[in-house]
Amino acid sequence: MALNKRSLGSLALVLGLGCVLAMIGRWMLFTTFMIYDDEGYVLYSLRNYIVHGDLYTRVYSQYGPFFYNFYDMLQRVLPLEYDNVSGRWITLINWMTTVGASGLLVWRYSRSLTHTLFVMGMTFFCLWVMVSEPIHPGGLLTALVALGTVIGAIMIERERPMSFAVSGALIGIALLLTKINVGVFFLTSVGGWMLINSAYKATGRLYAKWLVALGCALLPFLLMQSLWGSTSTRIFALIVATSALSLVMLLNQSRRPEHSSATWIGLIGVGTAWAFLIGLLTWMRGTGWIELVQGVILNPLKHPGVYSLPLVWKAASLPLAIGSFALALWLYTRKTYPASVSTVIAGLRFVILVFFLMAGQVSMGRFGQLYGIPLIWLLVVPLTPDAITGRDRARLWIGWVLVFQSLHAYPVAGSQINWGTFLFPALLGMGVYEALVYIKKLQPTLGRGLAILSGATMMIHLVSLTYNVGKTSAGHYYESPSLKLHGAEQVRMSNDFTDTLQIISGNLKLYANTLFSFPGLYSMNIWTGKPTPTLENATHWFTLLTLPQQQAIIDRLEADPNACVVVQCMIVDFLEMNGFSTKSLLRDYLVREFTPALKLDGYAIWIHKHRTIQLINIISIQQIGPGPRIRLEGIVPIGTETIGRIDLLNYETDPRVIQLIDTHASTTNFTSTPFVPSDIPPSSVAPGDLMRFTVEFTGAFNHLNPHDAFAILKSTDGRELARLRFAH
Repeated sequence: MALNKRSLGSLALVLGLGCVLAMIGRWMLFTTFMIYDDEGYVLYSLRNYIVHGDLYTRVYSQYGPFFYNFYDMLQRVLPLEYDNVSGRWITLINWMTTVGASGLLVWRYSRSLTHTLFVMGMTFFCLWVMVSEPIHPGGLLTALVALGTVIGAIMIERERPMSFAVSGALIGIALLLTKINVGVFFLTSVGGWMLINSAYKATGRLYAKWLVALGCALLPFLLMQSLWGSTSTRIFALIVATSALSLVMLLNQSRRPEHSSATWIGLIGVGTAWAFLIGLLTWMRGTGWIELVQGVILNPLKHPGVYSLPLVWKAASLPLAIGSFALALWLYTRKTYPASVSTVIAGLRFVILVFFLMAGQVSMGRFGQLYGIPLIWLLVVPLTPDAITGRDRARLWIGWVLVFQSLHAYPVAGSQINWGTFLFPALLGMGVYEALVYIKKLQPTLGRGLAILSGATMMIHLVSLTYNVGKTSAGHYYESPSLKLHGAEQVRMSNDFTDTLQIISGNLKLYANTLFSFPGLYSMNIWTGKPTPTLENATHWFTLLTLPQQQAIIDRLEADPNACVVVQCMIVDFLEMNGFSTKSLLRDYLVREFTPALKLDGYAIWIHKHRTIQLINIISIQQIGPGPRIRLEGIVPIGTETIGRIDLLNYETDPRVIQLIDTHASTTNFTSTPFVPSDIPPSSVAPGDLMRFTVEFTGAFNHLNPHDAFAILKSTDGRELARLRFAH
């Protein structure tokens, strides 16, 4: 009965932490929107695939068909509309699935509540980058890798090689047909494990061992050969190769002859059938087999030459990797080693824990990439090599998966760093737990003291990090207004960013018939309901789209006099400053034939040069006549509402009125008239929806900065009618 109560208590704590982390994840996800808008690109391509099919033929994508078919099937089961809100909920589910899987790995190994809770929290915070790119395949990839790792560990521990092979095939092909490099890394882990643990005769086992070692040595270099001129790339390849070879030595020492020809047939047969089924579903939706091969295999090979972000290594990373490999090689040649060596390794795990805790939330993934990968073998080497258990082998499997997943950070070392290293906290938790058990056997008093000290340190760190991040995230969430845009109603941003996006979207909704963006900002299409010129919607279309594809977009823009282009000027400037040229056939056309109609906080709306528009929710300021006489005017979508007052404020000031204009004051001349734009697409606005107002008054602005100011129109009874930004 006591055991049941203890188990229930542990379960309650695990579920409680999971709920707290999920709530923090929700706050973080719904208060973040990245201006490069990768989520819009993924959402819009997903929506287009569901409606039109034709993946890779008409619907552009850099990702594989499993991602699209999976979410297509999900929408057929659930009443989903893929937008900025549902994309965030899906990301949160993938995020928490990964956290739960990591916690399960540690619980199965240790049955330690302290280590399980710690690893759940650290995995969650390691994956904080999820908030930057909701619905991005990275969320699904991490969840699939986590599930594949858990299932593989369980099958290894239970000695069920066929189930290991079949599950590896199903997960690996799903990964491969979502993002080919991640799938290759996972299938390499599965295949390498099966080769080393093959049931072949002595000669076959020898060949298998050297084949795996050769693969570990060559894979990173073959993968990175297109950017081999970079020092960062060469360091990356060398670190992963030496780390993988260190694990190969451990795997050889713990091998069991369990994978026969039958399991290989299971792996290849199930994988082939599963890949064919996914391909068939995609073919039935309009994708030819040639286009499928190009979209899944050939086009991704070009990506390193299109856009790359090298990993910035620390000076200690390469010496650490070389020294770690040398130590692993020395231990391997000794076959066995005295207890003193195991004690040193146990002590080193506590050192790694201390430095990991010092990394902080933002740098956990970078710590895993820069220092954790070379140290994997120290966390998985059995401290009692003469008594290797199924749990020890399962832990080796986790490290084996992690070392190849770390390659995810090539060629773009952004969020991919965290996606590729999220298993490191789980390995660290297991390694520290084994070290505590080992030390307790040698020195019970010291072991108990270390257990109390390390457990308290981990819990204090977990509680502190959870509290601080939770408090900050909750503050952002509850203090920020809703975007109130279609598909993003629950997303909350700062007041100035919210006003900017609403004003940009409002003008595009009114004046655009076709909406293009530079670079691809496809959330704008969802918010406004305006279509793109074609279904070839890429982020960096200036390098990713072919000349015929760019010409098709030009033809559509040229044919539509009401076409608009929304530009994220800060992103364009960033690309140019960092050597990523946007010069292309389509870019040159846009610069030649379009002109800016509005610039606001890094965004711009471009229209055809022959066209003029009158912007809504933009307030202009002008000094008129002699003396301090000022005129304000604008157009707002308030219908027949009566404006009673105009409040002028600065964003960076406390929410108090800097200037108040009473439209009924004796010193104020105020007029308002219904307004219907002359140059708008049909049915964009109903008569009477818009009002033009003008107000003149005598006075001077007090502490008002038009570049950081906004106006609130209020009714006679004090209700907010509209928010406007100053033209600049």
